[in-house]
Amino acid sequence: MARGRKKRLSVFILIVSVSCIIFYLMFSSQEMIRETLPEINERVPNVNGELSKIHLHSKSLLATSEETNSFPFHGYLPNIYLHPGQGRLHTHAIGAFLHNPKSGGTTIKECMKKISKTQHKNKPILLSSDKVIQVVTNLKNGVAEVNDHYMGDMALGICDFVGERPCAYFTVLRDPFERSVSHYYFCKEGGEAIHSCNGSLEEFTLSVCSSFYLQMTCRLLCERGNQGDEENTDWQCKRVRVAGTKQFSNETNQSALQYILGNLDKLFAVVGITEDFKTTLQLFEDTFGKPFYKTCYDFHNNAGRYINGGNNITARRKNKIRESEIKRLRGNEKVRQCLHEDTVIYEKVKEIFEIQKQKFIERRHLVREK
Repeated sequence: MARGRKKRLSVFILIVSVSCIIFYLMFSSQEMIRETLPEINERVPNVNGELSKIHLHSKSLLATSEETNSFPFHGYLPNIYLHPGQGRLHTHAIGAFLHNPKSGGTTIKECMKKISKTQHKNKPILLSSDKVIQVVTNLKNGVAEVNDHYMGDMALGICDFVGERPCAYFTVLRDPFERSVSHYYFCKEGGEAIHSCNGSLEEFTLSVCSSFYLQMTCRLLCERGNQGDEENTDWQCKRVRVAGTKQFSNETNQSALQYILGNLDKLFAVVGITEDFKTTLQLFEDTFGKPFYKTCYDFHNNAGRYINGGNNITARRKNKIRESEIKRLRGNEKVRQCLHEDTVIYEKVKEIFEIQKQKFIERRHLVREK
């Protein structure tokens, strides 16, 4: 009897010990996960200036708590002209267009709709700030199928949720000062804008600041629900900002900016600029094998953008007035500081654009010679 009780006691102690070890390992792993993710509930992330820790690569701009910070990340294709080793994967890739307002993006979105209709594809899915959470949540929970095209101001990061298919980001940027003036008058004429344009041009610009940089530093976190069995609960997604506002230190924002500048050629399969929209459409067509230029150049050319000039006195007068306002913005120190991030990103994009353009021209010459 005594020997049996002693044996049962030993077994009980062993079970308790093993349970304690398992509990400790589970608790430690949860702590490690929490330490690798920024706080969501309106807290500033604990960032020490290393961008790998605030996850500014596209794989983590829209991330899940089950994923690690490993690099490189799968899911999206690099710039086809600067990193040509991908073959023609881009022609079969899911296209994700990041729309920066008043940079020619509306034309691109309309073009994507026309191309999809012509090729009998599903209509591109809009990823705006008020729709992206639901779209991503549905993909995570398996209640929506992956689409061939995504577009919108929150498109960056969607490639993390499309499974094994290759995915490619592309975008169009515009001189930030010109864009600010265009956006202001677009708002004054009744166009959609998040910020109020009831005040002056300077006030409007200072309220918006570097909009593309803000797009690049916003992401979604998706986690399992905390009710019931974890395997049977749905995914829940939330937006979180990892840099880009005054609540973050200058060191964090500068590190974020440097990271973005160093990875633009890897993150975007191709980039365009509004000031050379013809070439932009040709590059998009060449990259994806879809008729961006053939379908949409005339449409864009007839859109009446003020930077293209106009065919009447009113349009030319508007151009002259707004050119003086662009100059005024450039001379305002506060505005320059506010647009600093977008300005340096735009200059880097222009460098990449010129390389793309040159390689595209060289390739066309080679094809003609053959």
